Amino acid sequence: MVKIGAWNIRGLNDPLKQKEVRSIIFSNEFSLMGVVETEVRFPNIQATVTNCFPKDWLWTDNFTNGPVARILLGWDKEVFSVHLEFNSEQMLVVKVELCQGNKSFLLSVVYGHNSIIDRRVLWQDLRAVHQSHLNSAWVQMGDFNTVRLSSSWV
Repeated sequence: MVKIGAWNIRGLNDPLKQKEVRSIIFSNEFSLMGVVETEVRFPNIQATVTNCFPKDWLWTDNFTNGPVARILLGWDKEVFSVHLEFNSEQMLVVKVELCQGNKSFLLSVVYGHNSIIDRRVLWQDLRAVHQSHLNSAWVQMGDFNTVRLSSSWV
């Protein structure tokens, strides 16, 4: 069975948090892992990725869209072939193909802005991705920083 996961780490610059990500990958036997709210600056990205992901994994980030990488995505290259489709400050979209079997799906790893106004771009981007991939299976994971329905607990 192939397993994928996502985690909002709230900062990934601490080596202990990097070790936690690595531990979660191994203990859950993940083949692909999205990490959001990483706040990793460019000079630290290679060391951070080396500490987080297994040595034979490949990875991508959304660093080109802001002062820090907010999203990291790592995968086992023996299990998946991953191709970047879209990259923004709030979302990475990749096409994921299983190396064994002829299966693929679209994957979005999201870290939405805290501000409602700033998140509007995320909703526009999601609609655009949907329109351009109408017939694709689509997995969305991460932290949208929004609540769909609210209720009060008594």
